[in-house]
Amino acid sequence: MKKILTIGCLAFSILGYSQQSSTPEYLGLPGDNLNLYALLKLFRNAPSPVAFQDALNRPSSLVNNLDLNNDGVVDIIRVIPLSGSMSRMLVLRTAINANESQDIAVITVSLIAKDRAQVQVAGDPLLYGKEYIIEPNYETGDDHADSVKLQKQYKANTTLRNGEAMNEQYTSTYGVAQWPVVKALFGQELTDLPAATGAPLAKPYYWHQYYAYHFNWYHEYYSQYRRWSFHRLATWKEQYVAAPPASSTFVANRIRSGGYMETYSKPEKAIDGIILFNQKHPELAAGAKVPADPR
Repeated sequence: MKKILTIGCLAFSILGYSQQSSTPEYLGLPGDNLNLYALLKLFRNAPSPVAFQDALNRPSSLVNNLDLNNDGVVDIIRVIPLSGSMSRMLVLRTAINANESQDIAVITVSLIAKDRAQVQVAGDPLLYGKEYIIEPNYETGDDHADSVKLQKQYKANTTLRNGEAMNEQYTSTYGVAQWPVVKALFGQELTDLPAATGAPLAKPYYWHQYYAYHFNWYHEYYSQYRRWSFHRLATWKEQYVAAPPASSTFVANRIRSGGYMETYSKPEKAIDGIILFNQKHPELAAGAKVPADPR
């Protein structure tokens, strides 16, 4: 009976779905189906690059929901490591067909001292738009001369969600250097990662279901991570271009033709995202909320 009432209340909330002005949760691009805030959290908690790749491709992680090649199956993402003298890059790439691949995002970790590191994840412009960069909420004075101004701008734009204030949690560059995956990246010579394991074929969710699931993590995402406007690694472009990057004509044409917009065609699926959240996190279910449509 309790379950029926809960679902009924959720359904009633869905009927009240309201249109809002555009927010950072909605891009209208394929990148909407790989939340980079969730990705950075997954990276932070991984003990190694291999473990990160496996977790990213594990359907139960509910982070990767991309189907760029339109085959009805969530894409397998390969993590490609690149080494610099004081930096490491992890290029996230997926095969589109026999002839093309597409880069999805690039994680950059740079040492600014022996015991200090900075990390960013940058979405590919084709999938996320120009300069879509996510990083930890660094402590003021611990990152860049413009940090005070940029943090105030970021706070004004993203710390209120549905009228609820976020409680920022700041990370120091000393703290980032202690992340297990960061220590692993610099503690040994980087080699090509093996193919992702534990990645059974999974059907992608419609975006409203995927978004509604992650909506109940946004307090954590926005309190610990933020948008940023530039790459902190001065040689980012040169190091990445040397990879070289992979860009798919198939993906570009599908974006241009509106082929990826079908993912937004089932707003009623949001209730399934909340039910999924409640099933996976019963200890948090009582506080789960149905989001308004951010498009």
